[in-house]
Order: sequence, then C-alpha cells, then structure tokens
Amino acid sequence: MAPRTPFSRQPLDLRRWLVQPAFVALSLALPIHGGVSLAQTGPAVGQGRLSLSPAQRQELFLKRRALEQKSHAGRIAILQQADRCISAAQTMEVFKDCEQKENQARQQLRGQLRAEAAQVRAQYGLPPRPERGRSPRQGLGTGQQGV
Repeated sequence: MAPRTPFSRQPLDLRRWLVQPAFVALSLALPIHGGVSLAQTGPAVGQGRLSLSPAQRQELFLKRRALEQKSHAGRIAILQQADRCISAAQTMEVFKDCEQKENQARQQLRGQLRAEAAQVRAQYGLPPRPERGRSPRQGLGTGQQGV
C-alpha cells in the first residue's frame, strides 16, 4: 500500500485523526474534580425516594395517582366547558373569550395541582421540584402557554 500524501484520493482514517485525539482530550478533562469522576459526585437522581419505606412508597404512589386522576378529571371538565362555549359562539370575539377562559382555567388547575404535589412531596421529606423556566419559543403560535 502506497503511503498517503496530502494529494492522494484515498479517504482519511477519521478514527485515527479525529476521534482518538478527541477521546484522549475528553478522558483527560473529566476526572479533574479532586480526583473523583463526575459520576461519583452528588446524590443519584431520585435518591430521595430510596429512604422511604415500602409502605411510604405505596402511600406516595396512591397520592400521586389520585393527583393525576384529579388532573385528568379537571382537564376533561375544562375541555367540555370550552367545547360548549365554542359551540355556542356566534362571533370571533365570543370565540376568543372562550379560548381565553379555557387557558385561564388550565393555568389555575395546573397551579392548584402543583401546589398539592409540592405539599405531598414535603409530607414525605422529598425535595421540591426545581423551577423550570420557559424557553422563549415555548407556546408561541399555539395559543398555549407552557403546557
């Protein structure tokens, strides 16, 4: 096999020229945190649940399930009310009012359910869920806000 030159038409071995140096650089950069790898720092995801007894886990499950069922029932009721309102609408203004009321009802339900979920988490000593910021594109053009 003839040696490769910069002008040869044979493809370069990308593993040799790109992947291996990148792997070496990455492996050198990761374990810098005091000689401890990143995988060993901090608690594992969901570790708070590990301290609950089986009975507590079952109670927590039942409460979460009840909240989800309440969420479903609330969303169904909102959709049914919105459907009745939209069906009765005769003008665009009334239609837009129906949509606005639907969005407000959904936001109110979501806030109520989040508060109840936070109360359940606190009852079992679980940390509060982190606040999520809305991305700039979320909800644009759909009429929904952060669903």
